[in-house]
Amino acid sequence: MNEFLIGEKMIIISRGRRKNEEAGKRRGIWPVLWMVLILLVLMGIDANIRSVTTNYRYRVSDSIMILEKLSDKRNKLSAQIESLRNPRRIERIALKKLGLKEPDSGKVYGER
Repeated sequence: MNEFLIGEKMIIISRGRRKNEEAGKRRGIWPVLWMVLILLVLMGIDANIRSVTTNYRYRVSDSIMILEKLSDKRNKLSAQIESLRNPRRIERIALKKLGLKEPDSGKVYGER
């Protein structure tokens, strides 16, 4: 034990070191605890981000499937519209189902 007298105060070096070492040990655990806490929070955030990302991937995949089905349906309906607008089909329905006849050339108005 080293003792020194400075003015009126007696300084004991060995005791001071022990106190500083004990204080250092107590202070030394708090940064570790904070780091562990921050690490756990970051791991939780990472897990949440991965979960949200996976959820959005499934939603995008479902949306793409719906879009493909709608595109196929649109193509089929476009083909059906074209077949329904076919002048030969309209003429056949007019002649056979509705009993209409071809007009005489002199009775058609608006022709030039």
